[in-house]
Amino acid sequence: ESRRSSHPPTDAPVEDDRRRHHQEFRSNFPVELLPVRILTTRYLLTSTGYKYIAIGITIKSPWYSIHTTPSYVDIALGDKQGREISLTLDMWKGLVERKRDVLSCMERALSDVTHPPSPMSIGGMTLRFGVINNGPIVRMELLNLARVAMVRKTLLKLYDLQFCVDRVIRALSAATEEVDAKFSRYSEIAAAAMKMETSIQTAILKSDFFDPDNIVDCEIAALCFESL
Repeated sequence: ESRRSSHPPTDAPVEDDRRRHHQEFRSNFPVELLPVRILTTRYLLTSTGYKYIAIGITIKSPWYSIHTTPSYVDIALGDKQGREISLTLDMWKGLVERKRDVLSCMERALSDVTHPPSPMSIGGMTLRFGVINNGPIVRMELLNLARVAMVRKTLLKLYDLQFCVDRVIRALSAATEEVDAKFSRYSEIAAAAMKMETSIQTAILKSDFFDPDNIVDCEIAALCFESL
């Protein structure tokens, strides 16, 4: 009578080894690393520079993570006080397509302050209209409760930048595969450097893979592996 082998699959030790190293790496980072935005183009929405829109490629997974997620183009609206919301491409497209409706709601909010227009939903973003300092305002809110408010003049500046933003989005969308490939390679170099207890930054910058004339290489090395 044949017996089933009680031995684990041949790839089990490899997976266990990966998980062990993964835990070792994580133990060196008591605070979860935040997503990093690279190749960022920022436009000011106010003359004081208080409000801005920033378009870049976000690398969400920390380099030491076993399960990584692909990078993606991120459109952020924020201010100098640290408030920021990240729009998906669909949210940005919807905000542009409904420009007339949004501006109309702002006008209605000003004409009847006691009965503001109903909130408007664009993807996972909610727009709420009101009045502040005798002027119309729109508050853009996400499901995670992050929010940014804009007066009419600031919103019009945002719409003026539509074609600039769209051009940046197209350029960055074409670069995400390159970003993922380079980030994956540098993550391997970082893992090897940590295992040998050597400087990760030095290992990356001295590797044959690093190209100092490529902005993707430079920003990934400087921003994703900062001070490691």
